[in-house]
Amino acid sequence: MVQSIKNIIATIIISISVYLIWTITLPEYDYTSAIKVETQRRLDVLTKRQNIFQMVTNLQDTYQQRYAEFRRLALVVPAHKSLPEFVSTIEAMASESGIIITELKIEGGTSEEVFNIVNFEVNMNASYDAVFNFLSLLEQNIRLIDVNFLSIGTTPGETASSFLTTQIRARTYYLNPQIEPEENNQTNTVGGF
Repeated sequence: MVQSIKNIIATIIISISVYLIWTITLPEYDYTSAIKVETQRRLDVLTKRQNIFQMVTNLQDTYQQRYAEFRRLALVVPAHKSLPEFVSTIEAMASESGIIITELKIEGGTSEEVFNIVNFEVNMNASYDAVFNFLSLLEQNIRLIDVNFLSIGTTPGETASSFLTTQIRARTYYLNPQIEPEENNQTNTVGGF
């Protein structure tokens, strides 16, 4: 009998141990496994956020390094069309060179990816030196101007005139704004300066 009581007590202790392991330890093991998975997921999210933050920091550093270049670009290629300023600049260069502008024609040109183009045509009467000085001033102007066409000839009907009839077709640029009004293809003609 003593032996059977010992066996019964041992069986009860083993049963209680199995029950406790089954009800307490296994759920803790599952919970620990779930925490490991969640910890790994959050670590991945943290790594991605750190990478994004590093990329933003690098982008900000690059912007700060190129800020001077952006400022120079803003001087060469203005943000707005600014036709009155452009006309007064052409007129000032012409008067400095000693040129008589007979016609100034400005057309809104096509749009490229980053820049909008303003085409212009200047018809003038001037001496060879004045035309040369005018072209030098166009070249030295802070605003980017591309001369596409240059025609120099004598005035029709005059053979001994010191003035040459000159036609210059060129283009200048300005930055392409996000929203642009529908004035891009208008033609403006100013004559008799």
